[in-house]
Amino acid sequence: MRDSFPVAVAFVLAHEGGYTDGSDGDPGGETKFGISKRFHPNEDIKNLTEERAREIYLEEYWKPVGADFLGMPTDIVAFDTAVNQGVGFAISMLHECEDMGATAMLFYRLKKYSAIVAARPASLKYLRGWMNRVIELYDYMKEVK
Repeated sequence: MRDSFPVAVAFVLAHEGGYTDGSDGDPGGETKFGISKRFHPNEDIKNLTEERAREIYLEEYWKPVGADFLGMPTDIVAFDTAVNQGVGFAISMLHECEDMGATAMLFYRLKKYSAIVAARPASLKYLRGWMNRVIELYDYMKEVK
């Protein structure tokens, strides 16, 4: 694990927040720290600790996207994408945006968010938050370079 993992986790934790029971219509259902019951059915989401969330982030998001082998801030963008949009999407994004840089990856995310809303209009209520997260990640990656 590289030194940038704690920096990446700090960004994710600042944006994922605490516990929600999923009653807001989030397809992930019950969620805490960005860890959802839908994708982690064996976790006690309500009692999930930040320490356990960091372990999950490392093993199920950071390592699978190969963040240790990416330059900074690409590693942070790939990791945050994996947490927010899934590991598979993050890996696809890395391949699609290869040699274009972290900023191109952020535009790729925005395109995906638009496609989500077009396919599932009920998700429109999340669009502003998703866009703000990308903008804040852009500002954050400039700070940590």
